This record gives sequence, C-alpha cells and structure tokens, in this order.
Amino acid sequence: MVRIKNRFACDADGVLTDTGSAFAKILSKINNRSVSQSEITEYSMANLGLPDSELKNYLNNQFYMNLSPIKNSVKLINELFQDNYIPIITARDQYDGVMQDTETWFFDNGVLFDDLIQERDKSIPIKELGLDFIVEDCYETCLDLAKKGIKTILFKQPWNKKYKLGTEEDKGLIKSVEDWHEIHYTINNGIDKFSVSTQLTNPLTKNN
Repeated sequence: MVRIKNRFACDADGVLTDTGSAFAKILSKINNRSVSQSEITEYSMANLGLPDSELKNYLNNQFYMNLSPIKNSVKLINELFQDNYIPIITARDQYDGVMQDTETWFFDNGVLFDDLIQERDKSIPIKELGLDFIVEDCYETCLDLAKKGIKTILFKQPWNKKYKLGTEEDKGLIKSVEDWHEIHYTINNGIDKFSVSTQLTNPLTKNN
C-alpha cells in the first residue's frame, strides 16, 4: 500500500499523549492543592514554579509509561495513517531508554506510525524527510518552524491559547485546531484551504 496523500509529522507530548493532565497531578502534589490542566498556561514548567532541576526527577519511566492518550488521538491518527506518511518527532531526551519506552507506549496503545525520531530541532527531520507540515502543541516550536518556512498545525492547549496567529512573524504558516477531529478534518480537506483567522466548521466539533 502506498500512502502519498500527505507527508506530515506528529509531535508526541501534548498532541498524542496527555502530558497536561500528568503535569497537573505533579503541580497538585507540589502545591498541596488541586491544580487543573486549564491552569497550566505556560509551556515551561519553570514558569509555574517547577524548575527544570526538580522537573527532571518526575520525568522518568513511570511518568511516560503511565500517560493516557489524548482523546480520539489513537483512533484518528490510525485512520490518517492509512493514506499518509506519518513519522512521530519528539524532543524527549530525559533519560537513557526514554525512546525505547516511547516506542513501547505507542505499540501498547495501538498507535500506527512510520518512524519515531528524537530531535529537538524538528526542522532537521522535517526537511530531510520532505514533510509537508507537523502537528505540534508548543507555540515557540511552531513559530521557529514558521520562520524557516515550515507549515504547522498548532494543537490547542492551555499553554498556547494566549498566542495570536496570522501575524507577520508567523507568516501565516501556523493553523490552530481544537482537537483531533479538527486535525483529521483539516488534513483530509487540505491544510491550505483554511485561514488562520477563520474558525473551522467541522460538524463533528462545531457544537461540542
């Protein structure tokens, strides 16, 4: 089977894996109160009172292996896999063996993908593989890629909702989506058909 409709990458954390809920649990423990995912309005945990020196103590095998999939992510990426080339690109490098654990998690959760790549500068594999775009939750990563002429789909999370899209800085190369139904709809209908300033009218999510 040849899958040539699109060639796009997908980020792992915050797009396929529900790291937001996991970080909310960590922050709840540290702050001795219930912290909701909606309160995680910064991508960097250091800005929420959890410095990197402490964060690394939590990012271990147990943390990554116990993550839940984002709602509808497995079902819909597997549907997209039938007609598209999809490598997963992640910046995970927290400990030796993290990529083996990552691969195991994807297999255990039934996620279909073409390749698993570890790289903090995601523009490198995107260009090397000739990919059309990437689905990503980190606005700073999306902006960096846009500056390099690479299209991105920004998966909305509490930590990226504050950013305005369609600016001169992002060159109109960042499109935002609310959930996996909109990712699926956007990719199947053509990423270039949607304006960054126009809300998608996917009937599956319009009234949700």
